[in-house]
Amino acid sequence: MNSTQKIFLMEFLKDLGLSPEACEAFWQNGGFVIDSKGLGHLFTFGSEVGRTPSPKSEGPIEIEAYNFSLSESSKLVPSVHVRLDLKDLQLSPRTLKRVSWEVPNYRDFEQRVERLKSTFQETALKKLVPVVRWKSHGKFVGEAQKQAVENLLFQSQKLLGSQQGWTYGLWNEAGGCLGRTPEILFILEGRDLTTMALAGTRWQRARKLSLEINEKEGDEQSWVVKDLIEKLNPWGEFTKGDREVVAFGSLEHLKTLIRGTLNSNVKVSSLVKALHPSAALGGYPAFEAKSALKDQSEYEWRGSFGAPLVFSVGNKTLVLVLIRGLFWNSQELFLPCGCGIVANSKAEEEWEELENKKRAVAQLFNLEMS
Repeated sequence: MNSTQKIFLMEFLKDLGLSPEACEAFWQNGGFVIDSKGLGHLFTFGSEVGRTPSPKSEGPIEIEAYNFSLSESSKLVPSVHVRLDLKDLQLSPRTLKRVSWEVPNYRDFEQRVERLKSTFQETALKKLVPVVRWKSHGKFVGEAQKQAVENLLFQSQKLLGSQQGWTYGLWNEAGGCLGRTPEILFILEGRDLTTMALAGTRWQRARKLSLEINEKEGDEQSWVVKDLIEKLNPWGEFTKGDREVVAFGSLEHLKTLIRGTLNSNVKVSSLVKALHPSAALGGYPAFEAKSALKDQSEYEWRGSFGAPLVFSVGNKTLVLVLIRGLFWNSQELFLPCGCGIVANSKAEEEWEELENKKRAVAQLFNLEMS
């Protein structure tokens, strides 16, 4: 396809060689992973209709989706796999049909923060990441899902080359997720591994202390660095880079890259189990945080929010952390957000962070939310 040709998403699917049946199968059971340059992969699962040959690549694609607790995982084999370049799409944002949202309760959240701060004084726990959600009742299928995909790709297209991030989607008839995450669990190429400590959040235009000198945000991010280094040390020698402020959509975060080489070949699944959840999504120390997370009310419903999604091509594996998105099941649509609570956290500031993250996700999808 001519790289200058601009076509709409539905026509793009057909132009890639997908039959009408395969296009429909994509909306029933499919997904995509796209990098910050707009290059990615689109796939469908479980259907041979209109099958197109997979593109030449470094090797076969392997996808594994987990839930947050790692108690469930699914290895997915694409029946159709095509390359995708966002620059080939002509997209226009569309306002999704307004839905009624059930909002989280601030007083309940405030009490949770105070309980956690008491726990920090009484135990070895230093940080925990509670999650709240905005919830809408009703099925998220058909035109609403298609509009959400197009809006997400439109916003990702606008950010090409200017911001890091990975756009993702994965769904079937039981539910799914769509979003744009700033965070990886790790990238593995051969035995070379890169991960990141991403924590600390600020609305870009907020008139507040910069992230570099905000003590609370710095403390929160430091626990993530410490957690990852401790978990990686048994596998090889790893070094951390400088802390930097990075923009992601309308938010800013503190980020530190950690790189090294594994002493020997290690299964991707073993690395996932060792590193997830990092202190960015779970807490610190890891053992105490794992127990404390199970006591949080969201542990039962969070599903794939914050979970790892493994995407492998040849000898390169990308493991995304599924945040900043919409999540749904057969009956409800969720917009979950988390925040890192440490000893000097203030409930009102953490609530503002949750609101800012919700607002950033709503912008991705052109969602109308109060």
